[in-house]
Amino acid sequence: MLSLSGLSQDIHFSQFYAHPIKTNPAQVGMSDAAWRFGLLTKSQWNSFTNAYSTLSFTADTRLPFRLPAGITPAVGLAITTDQSGDADMGFTEIALQIGLSYSPGKQIGTFSLAIAPGIYQYSYKYAQLYFDNQFSGDAFNPDLPVNEPVYPEPIFIPDLGFGILYQAPLDGKWQNLALGFSVHHANQPAFSFYGDGLSMLPSKFQTAAQLEYLINPYQSLIPQIFYTRQSAHAELVIGAQYKMSFYNQFTHTHWLGLHMRSSDALIASWLFAYSDFILGISYDINLSSLMTVSKGRGGFEFSLQYSIFKKPATFFKPTQICPTII
Repeated sequence: MLSLSGLSQDIHFSQFYAHPIKTNPAQVGMSDAAWRFGLLTKSQWNSFTNAYSTLSFTADTRLPFRLPAGITPAVGLAITTDQSGDADMGFTEIALQIGLSYSPGKQIGTFSLAIAPGIYQYSYKYAQLYFDNQFSGDAFNPDLPVNEPVYPEPIFIPDLGFGILYQAPLDGKWQNLALGFSVHHANQPAFSFYGDGLSMLPSKFQTAAQLEYLINPYQSLIPQIFYTRQSAHAELVIGAQYKMSFYNQFTHTHWLGLHMRSSDALIASWLFAYSDFILGISYDINLSSLMTVSKGRGGFEFSLQYSIFKKPATFFKPTQICPTII
């Protein structure tokens, strides 16, 4: 769990489908849809505590014009809220993605990059907190002074991220290579309810890669790897998906996935694409020392992506349409 950049910042598995621009801003506009919208919700460890509750929304589109040298611009928006604990400690993030993509040729692939300026709001409910000084020795007395500096007002901090992405179609059995790298909190903003400017939000680095092995025209295996580091915290997710297509790829497709998050959890997932929708469900099976109290129960995650294909940009032909996972 990477808690420095928010209350629930481990890899939300379904977010790679519902709104990939949240994970890597360079994914903005990398779709053959005119507009792409995503929703995601997740509750973690509610079986034994009031832990993490997350809700996210994203939208992105390619702009209807082309820059010199065949460069295609795109924009997107990502909104995330997260709450945890008895005091509803949480944050709200609003970020804008501004990206450019370039395809020098089908055999070379597609390159894209983007920046993501945004703002964070952190808050908590002071009235719901208890302090040691409010225990008289025999009972709890909420009228006793806490004798601690308390600043219950929300704080706002600017944020900046960026990402790069490379996609290549490849030939033969191995196809659709995708490599992505992103940096979040690149400006390392000051983060403190005391307003002292001494606490900094460390930059978070994420790397992701996938490659698709074609079993036959209707089935494929997609190995994937994700690595995240923030200060002294690190997270590694390794796994694969089994993809089955019916009728055609955009009408009726299933993905069955199994991934391992290092020293933490086993992630089982199922995604279903039909027409303009992709529905995703995943569940974390806790394997860390926390399972003493969690009994292995993690949390469900649900995602939904909806694409509008009206008036597609005919000049834009990426080598790979929206990598499945990164």
